[in-house]
Amino acid sequence: MASGGTGCGGYVAPTVLLDVPESSAAVQEETFGPTLTTTEVAEALARVIALVHRRH
Repeated sequence: MASGGTGCGGYVAPTVLLDVPESSAAVQEETFGPTLTTTEVAEALARVIALVHRRH
């Protein structure tokens, strides 16, 4: 976790998760909170396009 995850009362600060595997629950399932998952993509453009198409 890069930042966030803290809160007070009903408020939860936005949470940033770094280098999250594509197979993790944080990526595959709906999260009920302000979260952002990041994945490093160092491969060719075709790999990035395939990743986007799988998610939609």
